[in-house]
Amino acid sequence: MMFLILHFLTTLCITSLVDGAFVLNPISTVYLHYDLPNLFRFDRGAAEISAFDPDTKYVYTVGDKLFQVVDFSTPPKASIIYTTTLTGKGTHIELCNEYAAVAMKASSDNPSEPGNVAIFSLSLASQLIIEQYNDVEVGPEPSMLTFTENCRTLLVANEGGADESADGTTIVDPEGTITILRFPTNDLSQTPDKKTVNFNEFDSESAEYESKGVRIPYKGALSSGTTTFSQSMEPEYITLNSDESLAYVTLQENNAIAVIDIALGEVVEIYPMGQKDWSQLQFDSSDTDLEINLRSWPLFSLYQPDVAMYFQMNDGEEYLAMVNEGKVVDYETSANNATWTESIRGNMILAESLLADGISQDVRDALLDNNKLGRLQFSRVDGLDQLGKIEKLHFYGGRGWSIVRVKDMSRVYDSGDELERKHAELLADVFNADSSPDSAAVYDIIKPSHLKDMKSDDTGPECESIVIGDIDGKKLFFIGVEGSSSIAIYSMDSSLQPQFESLYRAGNIDASFKSIYDSRHAGDLDPEGLRFISAEDSPTGKPSLLVTGTVSGTVSLYEIVDQGINGGTSTYQTSAWLLIGMTILSMLIQSQL
Repeated sequence: MMFLILHFLTTLCITSLVDGAFVLNPISTVYLHYDLPNLFRFDRGAAEISAFDPDTKYVYTVGDKLFQVVDFSTPPKASIIYTTTLTGKGTHIELCNEYAAVAMKASSDNPSEPGNVAIFSLSLASQLIIEQYNDVEVGPEPSMLTFTENCRTLLVANEGGADESADGTTIVDPEGTITILRFPTNDLSQTPDKKTVNFNEFDSESAEYESKGVRIPYKGALSSGTTTFSQSMEPEYITLNSDESLAYVTLQENNAIAVIDIALGEVVEIYPMGQKDWSQLQFDSSDTDLEINLRSWPLFSLYQPDVAMYFQMNDGEEYLAMVNEGKVVDYETSANNATWTESIRGNMILAESLLADGISQDVRDALLDNNKLGRLQFSRVDGLDQLGKIEKLHFYGGRGWSIVRVKDMSRVYDSGDELERKHAELLADVFNADSSPDSAAVYDIIKPSHLKDMKSDDTGPECESIVIGDIDGKKLFFIGVEGSSSIAIYSMDSSLQPQFESLYRAGNIDASFKSIYDSRHAGDLDPEGLRFISAEDSPTGKPSLLVTGTVSGTVSLYEIVDQGINGGTSTYQTSAWLLIGMTILSMLIQSQL
């Protein structure tokens, strides 16, 4: 009994991180197979993303090897009811009209090889019969797909990441593209027309777009020739506008958004996402002190959005909400041990004489101190003067999320340093943590709390997923934070000024990764996939959030609860429940003496 109460208190202290009205209430978590026959193991690619069917209350999930179906119709008794093997590595899944479309990378681990999209019929899913009809070749490394509302058009973002050649001597960088599949009828078993949207028309304007801020970090240093603009573009995520005439595509490495005319199948414009000024904001820049040390520096960072979601306000104005994860480009070839990276640690900038004269002495001194800026990863290709020296220091990612107005791509909101500060306040033990150890050999030793501060020198909170829901006249924004494996909730009315509501993290942090996985207390490690479920569609009859944890290999259902509290109550609420629990525990101990 005492163990159960202690476990309850530990979980409570981790999850009751309330600063406002909207919080998450756990309903059910299912651990998924990573391979057949029914094999479970931590961090083996069991889950990448999930989709929800409101009619059957089934959740469809894809991972590196398997397509799985989880029955959430009677929560909290959710269970896996169907599993089949994929022909490639699943990266995304979407449902439409009793069909599922699954994007898959080539199974060879070579990102330069074409991927494919498989179409599955779910009409007999209740009898556990799922038929695969189409397997359409698309561009290299498909990362995401989305249907239009009538299900007859499917768009696929093909990232086209580079990798070494077959003989390991050079880097092969395929073009990033968007595939548009158009089905002749609502019967998706038919072969679709295929249109490949590329960036070829911008090749001749490469210098112009680069001068505007569209990044082309790799230019062919390890390749057989100069990399083109088309090869440099790496589509990550697609979101559609309200009438489905335009698609907005994030180009994470390029720090840009591309706009696609869906009917024409053409890129109509590319917008740079700009840079973030940290001179009046605070962040932790070092992983060596293993402590929280938030301070300001006269530096800039690259937003580099990962996921973007389109939404409209009541006045018809259109916006994109995006998480600014950040990403470094680097390559190596095995045959000749050649390496190329766009990044450089702060302590090496002066050693390699890369700094321009205008940088202040305070910053120069900090670059030599590993507890200050010495460990932070900076770009060696951005902010250069005419001599190729760094005159403006940039690091990676916006360490938060933003909203931009679609008509001019101007930023109307940015979370600033709030998410990093909230994690420091409410989740200090996994502040800027990594979601898993670097080596499987230490899974049974390393705890989540041991990885605190490990991402401070990289991308910090590392926001990687976002979804939007409408509840009680408010828009709610759910932000998945990779390293700390947490979910932040913001609410917004017509003011376009989102307010922080709460921060949630499931799972135990003070036992080894192996132990928390084996005991089924891992939480949602690396919450890559978020899905909002309205009250009318939810298995519980209340607004819910579906979370896919890629490292934990889990899919979880949470109710979204409006506590009707107006901020500032987190300390009292957590402390009050903790005091009650400790009192009960003390009474139990005394009764056994």
